[in-house]
Amino acid sequence: MPLIATHNEYIWEPVAVPNSFKKHQIIWMTHAECRRYSSGIVFIQQYFSAHHHICYCVSETTYPINIAYTIPYEAIAFHYQLKGKNSLYVKHAELLWLNSNHYTAYPIMPGNLSVTLQAGITESVMIATNTQNMQTLLSNFDHIQQLLSPGLPSDNITTIPLLPIDAYIESIIQKELFTNITNRLLHARIKTSVFHLIGHYEWQLASDKITAVPLNKYYHIINEIKQEIETNPNRLLQTEKYFAKKYVIGEVTMQRYFKLTLGTTLAAYRHKHCMLKAKELLYTGESIGNISDTLGYSDPANFTKAFRDYFGHPPSIYRKGT
Repeated sequence: MPLIATHNEYIWEPVAVPNSFKKHQIIWMTHAECRRYSSGIVFIQQYFSAHHHICYCVSETTYPINIAYTIPYEAIAFHYQLKGKNSLYVKHAELLWLNSNHYTAYPIMPGNLSVTLQAGITESVMIATNTQNMQTLLSNFDHIQQLLSPGLPSDNITTIPLLPIDAYIESIIQKELFTNITNRLLHARIKTSVFHLIGHYEWQLASDKITAVPLNKYYHIINEIKQEIETNPNRLLQTEKYFAKKYVIGEVTMQRYFKLTLGTTLAAYRHKHCMLKAKELLYTGESIGNISDTLGYSDPANFTKAFRDYFGHPPSIYRKGT
């Protein structure tokens, strides 16, 4: 199925992992939207599930001339290394397609690619396991949950039957009386959605069995906390206990979902924005004493030490340098 220079969406089913690639640890594409723009940029959204990790990957790369018109590919292989609990380090990626019953690999993103858990594209790849992207991914498939009921109740995603995926899909098709599978696009969408749901189940197992029900609620709370810290950071007032009481949420739960959503702890995020705010106030000519009070430090000496540790030099020298 070659890519065409339009804004239409295409969906491919996953293919089996070739034996020659298994040793490299590969994440396989289960869904993709490929679009060809006049600038020569192809924007691809890819969803993956492997080793109990569910990842949302956004990549933007320039293909060689006309490559998007000519290559019917089956999968994209990411060669990666696990790096910590929630992040991957992508070494390189390859475009795979069948040629005379043999897989041919074409590198689409050669070289090392940095990975970030922040919201947004950094360099050429962003991979995230945070709650926001997870909920965005799942929200597109609410109709699939209805389609699969009563086998998959919409209020309890963890009851998904862990059957071989092909057998599970066939059972869905038979139950819904899809004769002859005339609409292969629908078949692919169902299969893709089941992969997402199973991936989410695996993600829960890897995240201390966090329940799926409160994701929307907690994301809203974490976003409110994030905005408050960014707007007016204060290390004395904006404590974990303060936010837990304000939003009526357990302190441990809040800290867990904060890290899942933003990829960092609340304390680290608050400290970062205190330092950025201090830098901003130094430009205005504000005294170090006033800046210290504004950001909630007990005295200017503590603020100066924190500033030096973060930027590598004290605020007085930094202001002279500006």
